[in-house]
Amino acid sequence: ATGVPLVTLATQIMLGQTLAELGYRGGLWPVQPLYAVKVPVFSLSKLHGLETALGPEMKSTGEVMGIDCSYMAALSKAYLAAGLAIPEKGRALVSIAERDRTEAKAILLALAESGYTFYAPPGTANMLQQLGITATVLDDMYQDNLTILNLIHTHKIDLVIDTLRSRSGPSANGSVPQEGATLRRAAVEARVPCFTSLDTVRAAIELIRCGEVHCEVRPFVEYRGKSDSA
Repeated sequence: ATGVPLVTLATQIMLGQTLAELGYRGGLWPVQPLYAVKVPVFSLSKLHGLETALGPEMKSTGEVMGIDCSYMAALSKAYLAAGLAIPEKGRALVSIAERDRTEAKAILLALAESGYTFYAPPGTANMLQQLGITATVLDDMYQDNLTILNLIHTHKIDLVIDTLRSRSGPSANGSVPQEGATLRRAAVEARVPCFTSLDTVRAAIELIRCGEVHCEVRPFVEYRGKSDSA
């Protein structure tokens, strides 16, 4: 994003050189006329049977970076490159853990205002009802429910939000809780956007609410302009 080879510089400094000898001044790097957003990429659809929920272990198989002169344009490029773009309206399957429901209210209201309709298990459906949002109630959300899986595989669901009911980590025997794994796996296989983090959903909604975002297409070095010099 800045054009500064930090790893190379740090290595040379550890070997005894100084910033001045390497052609750099001290102080903060000049503010540049660009925004850069990095998004990890997960090749989960190619790894059959893998639990798609993220934990402390690294599952990213790559990353993309969106660069532009505005934050929303850079975010739009990064999401598009990572395959995380979601439609402006559609049908969302949502299961929000109780601890996340206060934070999720504004997100779900924004989706409803954008034209989304909802499928949800009883607890989340009740929360939606309290917000004045109607939802189709799905029982046994985390069982091998053929009705739910069929909705996903036949692309009658455009978005899945599942913040997991258990984040307790591995059990005493080292196994990872499989709650919701079947649902999330089905979404990945059907290439339906599946979010387990409300922060990521919030960023996606920002893009939806912005409508059409003007993105510039330039050679990478042009974004850095004059501030590319040391």
